[in-house]
Amino acid sequence: DLVGYAWAGFGSAFGPVLLLAVFWKRMTWTGALAGMIAGAGTAIVWDIVDSSYLGIGLFSMVPGVIVGFVAIFALNSLGKVSDVMESDFDRVEREVKAVRSESVAEEVAG
Repeated sequence: DLVGYAWAGFGSAFGPVLLLAVFWKRMTWTGALAGMIAGAGTAIVWDIVDSSYLGIGLFSMVPGVIVGFVAIFALNSLGKVSDVMESDFDRVEREVKAVRSESVAEEVAG
């Protein structure tokens, strides 16, 4: 139970942040912090609320991840995406596309 509880906390805190940091250009540190706090807090509180009031039996990571995503989107605009962050994201995106196109060309030729 303790290991499941720990994984739910870590997954709820860092899962949404990592996914959006990789795939969303507009992610800010404010949104990341909000998502980590809200996701982890929900995972911690969910078991207590569920066992005392709801009785659903839903694994705490599920609502934790949902609340983490909602918090990121709701509070992300309080931070600012710098020009350096945006240019780094664009550069990495171009590099990934270049590697993918080279890989496809090698498979076709190969």
